Amino acid sequence: GNTCSHIPSFIMPAAEIAAKDWGPVEEFREDYIQKRGRMVRLLNEIPSLTAGEPEGAFYLMVDVSRTGMDATTFASRALEEAKVQVIPLESIPGGEGHIRLSYAAEDDVIDEGLTRLRDWLNAQ
Repeated sequence: GNTCSHIPSFIMPAAEIAAKDWGPVEEFREDYIQKRGRMVRLLNEIPSLTAGEPEGAFYLMVDVSRTGMDATTFASRALEEAKVQVIPLESIPGGEGHIRLSYAAEDDVIDEGLTRLRDWLNAQ
């Protein structure tokens, strides 16, 4: 709401600096593009999971239907058995059979989480 009606005055100096130099923003953007590609590539190496490339934000919507589990069951078991937290999307229209993963993390965290999911699913 604040960004639509007014920007708080204490943010103005930071906004002025940012408006003069977009380099850090571009660097941040490129980092997230790399993370997105990394996560999509690693996910698509897991046969029972599929994910398309998102157009925005830092989340992937992953189809888990080929695992034979609904998204809520998948999320519960992934946390309990693989020690990976995912968000089931069944409460969102069109989200049935899908989970959400975030790539707003360090590369080693992304790698570890997807390795755990892969190993867990391969052991099924």
